[in-house]
Amino acid sequence: MKIVTFNIRGGWGIDGIRSTERIADLISDLSPDIVLFQEVHQRLPQSKFVDQPGRLQKALGMTLTFQANLRLGPGGYGVAVASRFPVLEVRNHLLPSVREQRGVLQVCLDWEGTPLTIFCTHWGLSGAEREKQAARLSELIAAVSTPVIVGGDFNEGPESAAVSTLLARTGLVDADAALSRLTYPADVPEARIDYFFYSPVLTLTAIEPLPTLVSDHLPLAAEFESLSRANVPK
Repeated sequence: MKIVTFNIRGGWGIDGIRSTERIADLISDLSPDIVLFQEVHQRLPQSKFVDQPGRLQKALGMTLTFQANLRLGPGGYGVAVASRFPVLEVRNHLLPSVREQRGVLQVCLDWEGTPLTIFCTHWGLSGAEREKQAARLSELIAAVSTPVIVGGDFNEGPESAAVSTLLARTGLVDADAALSRLTYPADVPEARIDYFFYSPVLTLTAIEPLPTLVSDHLPLAAEFESLSRANVPK
């Protein structure tokens, strides 16, 4: 299974070009099974009122679930999960936020007969805010009995208090801890703030940030081996 997390910045590339189609083309070329999107615009004036969730769903041929963490006029701004696997359940959660409202989109999928829960999130810009968001996300993860993959833009380095709290409280594994490759900004990366964290019962086989200028973040792609029902904890 291939999974990608990507902060698309409303389709606004670091090269100054705004295009939802470029985002869709890049994702299509990767042929993922699951995509976690952050900074998705739905009919917002700065992105020419384009329904990005609708366009991405149609272009990718995947089921896409959008969560608007902010409502702005006729549109919204938030996160989304696209999947080739059947969707079993969707839950929308808001996170403790100081300025801009942030949230978590929880989607349970049928991964070849195994339930798999995806959490897609985009944390805030304040360290204290992120620590509260980490605590809340930890609670949501603890309430799930299936294997879990958490991904998104955390606005935190790997040694930060919030990321450390999340991993300590959940027992999840940082997928790129060994190489700690940088993901932001896209043209000359200086920080690692985009992550996948996953349940130890899962087997990671590959992970890599991918070069592009279609956003200010690099997409992060990971691959996991199939997991049989027999290997899932009861």
